[in-house]
Amino acid sequence: MFEVLGLVLSFVGLISIVPQVLSFLSSSLPEGRLKQLDETLKETVELLEAAIQDGLLYNSNFTSRTWSSLHRLRDVTENLRANVLSAPGFYNQCIASFNGLSFRIGETLQSVKVIRARIVSVSDEARQKLLRDSRVHQLSRSGDLEGVTIPSDPSPIPNSGNSQLRLSHAR
Repeated sequence: MFEVLGLVLSFVGLISIVPQVLSFLSSSLPEGRLKQLDETLKETVELLEAAIQDGLLYNSNFTSRTWSSLHRLRDVTENLRANVLSAPGFYNQCIASFNGLSFRIGETLQSVKVIRARIVSVSDEARQKLLRDSRVHQLSRSGDLEGVTIPSDPSPIPNSGNSQLRLSHAR
């Protein structure tokens, strides 16, 4: 009796793990990685546009370098897309992945994430500075500056990654 129950429960457990394995595989194959890259690249461009529109990026050199990097990464993404689309089906996607396509997409994705982090970091610094300056201006207009200490620079959150823009080259 217990052997049959054990066999049935083992079969149910095996069946329930199959969708999880397929989900993991599909996100690791080039098509899934390319979707992640597209979403991240789109979000990065939107963040840059919003920071420019909000007037948070004062350094035109940073802005032009960032746009240039994003355009190059968009070109790399389109080349990778051509490779992904030329490998239709699960088997061909697996072969392309073993040949390094998923790895190249991952490198490009990492480069976009570095740029995104830098945009967020620079725009947040500018936002904090504007907020600080706004508070000083409000306090100075009201005459309540006596005894108020305003920090000159908020302590930054340590960055776990490299703060410089880096680009991995596509192979």
